[in-house]
Amino acid sequence: RNNGIRAPLSTDFAALSTIGTPATATDVAGGDVAWGSVGNVLASDNAYATATMTYLQTSDWIQVSSLGLAIPAGSLISNISALIEWKSDGGSDMLNTQIIKGGTQQGSVTAYQSTVSTESVTTVTMGLSGLSLTPADVNATNFGLAFRISSLVIGSFLRSIDQIKVQVDYTSAVSISVSTTTPGSFATTSLSGYQLYMAYYNPNTGHVGNRFSIGGRNTVPGSGY
Repeated sequence: RNNGIRAPLSTDFAALSTIGTPATATDVAGGDVAWGSVGNVLASDNAYATATMTYLQTSDWIQVSSLGLAIPAGSLISNISALIEWKSDGGSDMLNTQIIKGGTQQGSVTAYQSTVSTESVTTVTMGLSGLSLTPADVNATNFGLAFRISSLVIGSFLRSIDQIKVQVDYTSAVSISVSTTTPGSFATTSLSGYQLYMAYYNPNTGHVGNRFSIGGRNTVPGSGY
């Protein structure tokens, strides 16, 4: 009989992801064509940032930041992805993305060729672009993403960006504990992504009885038994 005990069962690591929705967007001059109404990339509402480009022209960079992320301290950042909701009246385009860390574009530029005639979301997986990123880096308001388009089709066509979001993949510690305040009564705490099982153990014989589940499973992507 155990009365009033609370003991940790284990600590494991769960692969998680979160999506940041930017609160700020800026057109950074330097390309062949500037974006009009760049603030429209902050919401998926069919109001667009637009640029009309001809063959081999490149747009200005759009920088987005203030993602509103709250990744726990101690987590390991594994990947950054750009989620671009957009469409083009032309053919093939080259999408370029780059990480903004500490308020400046840093690391390698990711290139992704795409053809989108009707509005859809293109996911550009960037990895870490040669950078070292901590939770404090990505939670900061000056962390974000830069995006531009290069035209690969002959002719003059309109490009329309509805929204830009940023996905952060990371690994975080997950602890599991069990507590009981009365004999035969158990309650799980910090149970996330796991199914807890109970089994009776006889220390005199070394026998373990049939296991049975306690509570339900709360699924977290990439974790669980």
